[in-house]
Amino acid sequence: MGSHREFGLLSLVARWLLSVFLVFAAYNASGYSYYHWLIDTEAGNWIFKFTVGTGLAFWLWVVFDITRRSLHPTGFVLIAAFCGFATWYLVDEGYVTIRNQDELTTLVQFAVVGLLTVGLSYSHVHYRLGGVKQIEQT
Repeated sequence: MGSHREFGLLSLVARWLLSVFLVFAAYNASGYSYYHWLIDTEAGNWIFKFTVGTGLAFWLWVVFDITRRSLHPTGFVLIAAFCGFATWYLVDEGYVTIRNQDELTTLVQFAVVGLLTVGLSYSHVHYRLGGVKQIEQT
């Protein structure tokens, strides 16, 4: 049947950190991301850049695929809407201020991180709440 592992706050934080790393490694407004490294034509090392890019793309695909399969299309849309509306609420209430395009991009990225974190955690939470284990049929 498989081993039972406890899902707690540390598990959630680990999934959040993985999501933050992947999303912000691909692109972030600070100028230190795969995108910025790739467009820096003076840096050379194209084979290494493509190797790293392929690995990053693979792990992003894995996390998005897990999220899609875990939440199913309806859940994916609902959690994406929740993250979007929560972000909108934080801006509307003045908890977060958007002064430029970079801050808006970062805010959208954190909404994506929220979606991925929920997707990576959903199966565990669903099992704990309902006692139903998700399995994948091939």
